[in-house]
Amino acid sequence: MATRQKSAVNKGEDKPGKSPSGPVQVHVIFGEDEYMVSSSAKKLVDELCPPADQAFGLEIVDGGVGTVDEAIKAIKQCIDAIQTVGFMGGRKVVWFKSVNFLSETIVGRSKDVKGTLDKLIAMLKAGLAPDQILVVSATKMDKRTAFYKTCQSVGRMQEFAQAERSYQAEEPARQKVRELFKAAGLTFGDDIVHAFVERAGFETRQIVMEVDKLLIYLGPRKEVSMDDIDAVISRVRESEAWDFADAVADGNLKKSLALLRQLLFQGENAVGLIISLERRFKELMVLRECLDQKWLRLSGDQRWTKAVWNDEPAVEAKLSSLTKDPRATNPFRIGILAGQARKYPMDKLARFQEWTLQAHEQLVSSRVPGHLLLEFLVIKMLGASDSQTAKSMK
Repeated sequence: MATRQKSAVNKGEDKPGKSPSGPVQVHVIFGEDEYMVSSSAKKLVDELCPPADQAFGLEIVDGGVGTVDEAIKAIKQCIDAIQTVGFMGGRKVVWFKSVNFLSETIVGRSKDVKGTLDKLIAMLKAGLAPDQILVVSATKMDKRTAFYKTCQSVGRMQEFAQAERSYQAEEPARQKVRELFKAAGLTFGDDIVHAFVERAGFETRQIVMEVDKLLIYLGPRKEVSMDDIDAVISRVRESEAWDFADAVADGNLKKSLALLRQLLFQGENAVGLIISLERRFKELMVLRECLDQKWLRLSGDQRWTKAVWNDEPAVEAKLSSLTKDPRATNPFRIGILAGQARKYPMDKLARFQEWTLQAHEQLVSSRVPGHLLLEFLVIKMLGASDSQTAKSMK
């Protein structure tokens, strides 16, 4: 059977395979979240073969290889391990660990590797001997392959996938931080969690390591302050244009300028950042119109804003006629964007869009450095009151 872990990095649901008759003898744990894959596989192996029995009841085969020959050797070792009975005829667990050639890699595409893997597939289809259990932990897996489909039909699958966009990973990462903080008995506010993720990023292993660092730094103290985050948590996360556009749309001047400078330092193109703002304000203007016309309403709080669309025929006809129907956007994302659109009246969004287009034109037609134009644009939009801003445009 196939299951998908409802974790910080969930991308969707796998279709369940057939449930094998009797106890499950094949377990596959895979995904881009390396920490969750390795820790979950270790926990499962310890459940199937307790540490006290592992000297004789567990055989580990390293599947982390770099060449075709090494991959073939690892598969053969796995087959030999499965064919070898446990000590005194007891249960034996084979852990094919950290396999990295089950996706579209150069090694994974090798005919020789596929040919050797076919032997393991045939063994799995025929069924393992009683008291033989195979655990496979892997990075990416190609779900089109015979190996994946065979494991899905005869065993249990568990996937830990990484979100493709930062906005999809942010809240689950924050939830992971909250869980770890609570487990350690720490007291903290949401601003602390946001600042932690802003620095540490979304990778589970990095989050766990940074929490461990913080606990050592705090000692017996249990209250986490912003100074503690600044002092201890490493800034490892690279920002994206999405983050910059979000900060501007949220009206956060300090964060917008910090992200702008970080993105430019990372090598982001100034024109690309301007274009990201143009697209954002265009989206917000559409959503502002939807809110004003009662085609869309919002519910929930700041942590989770739910967007609910009006399903009347007239609304359906209007929205479906648009070049890009906003209802096709991810519901979580549309909630964030509509929440941003709600902050501004339509005339202000139109003004922001006009200034952004003017800045774009200046950027490609003048010698003014891009970073100065972008900083001026952000400050003009977010750093003054409406009356001051209006005066600056005269």
